[in-house]
Amino acid sequence: MPRYSIPTSSVQALSPDTVELLRSVVAAFRKSCDAIHLQNRMPSCMTNFPGGCCGNCSEILGDYLISRGLAQAELVRADKGGKSHAWIEVGNLVIDVTGDQFPGRPSVYVDAADAWFKKWSIDGRRKSIYDFSFRLLGENELRAELHRHLDEHFHLCELPN
Repeated sequence: MPRYSIPTSSVQALSPDTVELLRSVVAAFRKSCDAIHLQNRMPSCMTNFPGGCCGNCSEILGDYLISRGLAQAELVRADKGGKSHAWIEVGNLVIDVTGDQFPGRPSVYVDAADAWFKKWSIDGRRKSIYDFSFRLLGENELRAELHRHLDEHFHLCELPN
């Protein structure tokens, strides 16, 4: 059973309403990922969910937040001790939806960076826009399904460019 640890400490630069909305969207996103995984419908490159899925999941979630006008999310890629990880950041809010691939970490983390995140060496960061150009069909279908689930849950739709 996933552990959802969404701390409530204050996060600077974002309004409390924005932080709460983001926490709700992130929890719904992970719940949808868990359901798809339990139904064995993850793309072939993501069958070990949440392990090895941090980049894909973070990019899909960040793309959703941007495309719906909810937040300007950055995809962050980092390494530590030969391991890699990815998450998104909105202001100084860290959003990690696959933390449970690491021992002792919650499946969902939405808060300012804690000591665990500060130990990672950042390899790069960029706007979290989903890049269709090098994706497998299954990944594109997963993105569409997750976006649709969130749209239905939050009654949102994609904003025009």
